[in-house]
Amino acid sequence: MFSSYFVVLLLPMLFYFGLNKNNQLNTPSVLDYFLAQTEVWVMYLKLMAVPVNLQFLYDIKTPTNLADLSNWYFLIAHTLILFLAYKFLKNRLLFKILVCFYLSFLPESGFFPISHLAFEHRTYFPLIFLSLFISTWIIQSTWYEKLDRIVV
Repeated sequence: MFSSYFVVLLLPMLFYFGLNKNNQLNTPSVLDYFLAQTEVWVMYLKLMAVPVNLQFLYDIKTPTNLADLSNWYFLIAHTLILFLAYKFLKNRLLFKILVCFYLSFLPESGFFPISHLAFEHRTYFPLIFLSLFISTWIIQSTWYEKLDRIVV
């Protein structure tokens, strides 16, 4: 009765160990993967702002050479975004939401290499923080304007 159930449970191990069908063995190194993900994050931000040309699979190449500066530029851009947000956002809550937006990418688009670099479904959870950031920013700016009118 339960024998077919146990066979189904053993199938993943059969594929993984017996048939060498593990696609995760061909993943890039951790640093190469992280640098490629900085480019993917820019693509995600662009797609969040203007969702056109959506695809199932994106052709993004992992850097083969650490001297390739394009991925380092993306890393500098993300660092600059966080630095400017820390420096110029008056409300610390907005900065914390922005940090949570970036941190929500880390489980699949961070330091743990997997074979597929970009999927749009990875943006569903970070979109919650992006919408929180935008709505908090709008509420804060309109509330401060009303407060200034009352005080003056």
